[in-house]
Amino acid sequence: MPHQVLFQPLTGCDELPLAPQAGIDRILQLVGALRRVESSYILPGFSPGRPQLATRLFDGCGERIMSSGLLASHAVPVCRGWGNVYARRESGVSTCPGSLESERAPWGGLETDDGSGERSQTVSSGIPSRGLPMRLGVIRGGVILALCFAVAAPAAQAQAAASAAPRGIVLGDLTWMEAEKILTADAVIVIPLGAESKEHGPHLRLDNDFRLATYFRGRILAASNVIMAPTINYNFYPAFVDYPGSTHLRFETARDLIVDVVHSLAHHGPRKFYVLNTGVSTLRPLAAAAAVLRAEGIQFTYTDVLHVAEAAEASVRQQARGTHADEIETSMMLYMYPDRVDMAKAVKDDDPQGTGPLSRRPGVPGTTYSPSGVWGDATLATREKGRVVVEAMVAGMLREIEALRALPE
Repeated sequence: MPHQVLFQPLTGCDELPLAPQAGIDRILQLVGALRRVESSYILPGFSPGRPQLATRLFDGCGERIMSSGLLASHAVPVCRGWGNVYARRESGVSTCPGSLESERAPWGGLETDDGSGERSQTVSSGIPSRGLPMRLGVIRGGVILALCFAVAAPAAQAQAAASAAPRGIVLGDLTWMEAEKILTADAVIVIPLGAESKEHGPHLRLDNDFRLATYFRGRILAASNVIMAPTINYNFYPAFVDYPGSTHLRFETARDLIVDVVHSLAHHGPRKFYVLNTGVSTLRPLAAAAAVLRAEGIQFTYTDVLHVAEAAEASVRQQARGTHADEIETSMMLYMYPDRVDMAKAVKDDDPQGTGPLSRRPGVPGTTYSPSGVWGDATLATREKGRVVVEAMVAGMLREIEALRALPE
C-alpha cells in the first residue's frame, strides 16, 4: 500500500531564515526518492514545472510532511550545519554525533545503527541549513516518514506570503544572459552586508550579523521588487579585533569593496543601489562609498541601524546604554533566531567610562573595557521587544528602498 506524503502548515514556529535554493533542489531529490519507494507526495502551490516558486516553497511558519498515520514518535531532529546532516535515535533521545558509521542506502539516504542494534535509514540532505531546523521521521526498514522545516517570517506574514512568489529576484540564481535582461537603469539592487565572524558576547554567535542580514534579505525579497545581490560578509569592524574570531577590514578596503561591487553591477545598467546594512561601524565606510558613487551619478543609500527604527527602540529600551550584543540586538535575535541565543549566558556589561573600541583587557587607553564583548545589558532582552524593533526595521528598510526607487534616474 503506497504511503501518501502531505505537506501541512505548522503553527507557533519561530522565525528562521528562508530555505536556500540548494536546499529546495535537494528536497525535490528526496521527493523523488519517496516516489521510488512507492510513496506519493503533494506540494501545495508548487510544482517542478514552476521553478520561480522554488525559493519560496518553504516560506511560512513551516511545513511538515505527514505520512498516513505512521509518524507517531519516530520524528527526530537533524544535526545542523553546512553539508550533510544526519539524524539518529538513541534510547529514545535524538542525538547529533560528530560522525556516523554509515552505509549509503539505495535511495540516497543513510543506513545507521541507532544504538539499539537495529538499522534505521535516515536522510543525508546536503542542505546548507544556517539555522534551518529539520526534523525527519523514519520507519524501521527505510521509508521516510517526515521532514519538518521552519523558515523565516512571522506566522501571519508567512501564511500570506506562502501563496505567492517572491517579488524580488536573487541575482545568484540567474545565468549571465538572464541577468543582462534585468540589470536595467530602473532596477534597484540590494546588497546585504553583515559580518559572518565577529564577536557578540558569550550568548550570541560570531555569525550574528550575517544572520541578521540573511533574515532581512528574506523579508525584503518577499515584499519588494528588487534584485538581491550576494551578501558581503567582511567589512570594517575595528572595535572587536581584541576578541578571537572577529574579522576586520581596513577602512579603505571596506569602502573600496562596496564601491567595486557597485561598479561591477552598474557597468551593465543599474544606477540605484541600497546596502542592507546591519552594523554600526560600517556606517563610516558606507558614507565614504556613497560620496564616491554619487559623484559618478549612481544613486546609493544604506541602512542606518541607529536611526531606521529609532522610535521603536526607544519604546522598548530599558538599558541605560549600549549598542552591541545588548538588550536590543539580543531581543532581535530572540525574535529571528531564538535557537542561536543562550540567555543563561547573557550579561550586563556597559562600562560608562569607555572612550573607544571594546577591549577585554582593563586599563587600555582609548578603549571601552568589556570582558564579555557586550556593551549594554543583554539580560533585559525579550522576544517581544525584538518583534517591535525588527518589524519597524523591516518597514523602515522598505520605505528607504521605495524612496530610492522614486529618485529620478
